[in-house]
Amino acid sequence: MTKRGIFLFYLLILGLSFLFSQEIITAEGYLRIVSDHYASIRDYEANIVIRSGNTDMIGRVSHLSPSFLRMDFTRPANQVIVFNGDTLTMYLPEFSAILRQSINQSRVSTGAGGAGLASSQGLSLLRNNYIPSFLTGPNPEPLDGSSS
Repeated sequence: MTKRGIFLFYLLILGLSFLFSQEIITAEGYLRIVSDHYASIRDYEANIVIRSGNTDMIGRVSHLSPSFLRMDFTRPANQVIVFNGDTLTMYLPEFSAILRQSINQSRVSTGAGGAGLASSQGLSLLRNNYIPSFLTGPNPEPLDGSSS
C-alpha cells in the first residue's frame, strides 16, 4: 500500500468515527431540550391515571392555553374538575357536591399557580427555578462497565 493509500485509509477511519460518534447530553441540556420542545405546545388532551394508595382515578385531561384545565373522570364515574383561570370547580357525584375555590390572582398572573404548571410556562418555571442534581458529578459517565 502506498503512502497516499495509507493516508486515505486513515482519513476514511477518522471520518467514520465522526459519523458514528454520539453527542453526550447533560441533565441541564436534557431539561432544556424537553422545555424547548414542549414550549411550542399550546393546547393538549391526554388520558390520565391518578393513583393514591390502592385507589385509581381514570379520566381525560384537556388544557387550553393559557390557563384552562378540565379533567373528566370515568372512575369515579362523572367526576369533573375544571379550572377557568379564576376558579377551581370540582363536581363529586358520589357525594352530590360541587366545590368551588377562587384562586389568588397575584399567583395566577405570575404563572406560579393554576393550570399554568401544566403548560410550557410550567416547564420554563421548572427549568429556571430548579437545578438538576448529580449522584457523582456533572461529567458524563458510562451507564455500566461495558458502555463507552
